Amino acid sequence: MTDAQLAREMALLEASLAALQSSVSTMASETRAAARAADDAKADCARLDDARRKVSAATLGVCRLSADVTPPRSRPAPLSDAALDEFAAALRLSEACWRDDFLGAETATHVRREILALDATRSFAAGRVAGGRAGSGTRFVEPAVRADRCAFVRPETPALRRLVEACDGVAAALASRG
Repeated sequence: MTDAQLAREMALLEASLAALQSSVSTMASETRAAARAADDAKADCARLDDARRKVSAATLGVCRLSADVTPPRSRPAPLSDAALDEFAAALRLSEACWRDDFLGAETATHVRREILALDATRSFAAGRVAGGRAGSGTRFVEPAVRADRCAFVRPETPALRRLVEACDGVAAALASRG
């Protein structure tokens, strides 16, 4: 190789090195910006959780359960075969199901009040997306993926017992169908 060829190769290598250094610098800057955005998002989530608790407490103040509020008197009616077929089809399709008047208005109102009372007095944990049929055991806690909050409680009140009974009734009816 001649000196001119070596000089040209050296110039090309130096230009490539400068471009690579510029790319690394840009990526580092973008990484820092993404980290700041993630920190901001976490702070926003914490503020949102605080606001949710305040809203729950305020809502509870508006519809406070007191000793003179009577518990739901009636149990939800058992689901018809057609309704069970709808449940089964929806659960096979999307692992979730929506049913109008599942508990009845009276029981649903009491369940809502009791959940608001729980939310005002106890911290609910961020929901987690887990495994499932196609999740391969993956777990996400990011609020951008899932924004619900949950708590595991014993159904110690009449309305929560009715909710559990209704869900257990559907599960048992579906299980007996095979």
